[in-house]
Amino acid sequence: MSSLPEHTKRLLQMVATTVEDILDCDGCLERLPQFVEAVLVQTEIPPDLICVSIHLSQCECCREEFEIVVAAVSANPE
Repeated sequence: MSSLPEHTKRLLQMVATTVEDILDCDGCLERLPQFVEAVLVQTEIPPDLICVSIHLSQCECCREEFEIVVAAVSANPE
């Protein structure tokens, strides 16, 4: 029996741990400012923003946008 390639194992693990994304990209980006604020002040993520966290864990495009916003806000604190 042959061993599965590493990338196949990772894909299978991702499928097994996938949570249904209840938020689309537009909804995520709409809530992103509040999520970024909670992350930057290191408070517990409010229950109504958990869906943003889930979406960011599954969507590379939104995760990149989140990282850009965090970097911008961190570079220019008011």
